Amino acid sequence: MKTHGARIEITNEFLLGILDFKGGAIHNVYQDQEYFKPDRFYIILEHPDLPEIEPGMMATTIVPTMQSTYGEDGSLIGIERINPPKKEEL
Repeated sequence: MKTHGARIEITNEFLLGILDFKGGAIHNVYQDQEYFKPDRFYIILEHPDLPEIEPGMMATTIVPTMQSTYGEDGSLIGIERINPPKKEEL
């Protein structure tokens, strides 16, 4: 039986922008095959707003919280990450 599908290609900058981690670096994107959670994937990234880790340490799992802003007509104006919180720029 036929279906509809494609391989989606996006840039690191686009994904970092969606997640509100602009200026970060993505190291890996994968699905956890050991626990098989087909409804999610994991992104290993570096950004100053994330916890410090030592080389060889396992990265902490974080589920970002986003806040949406809508106009009076109901249209989406913007999405901003509120957790983990943004560090103040010096």
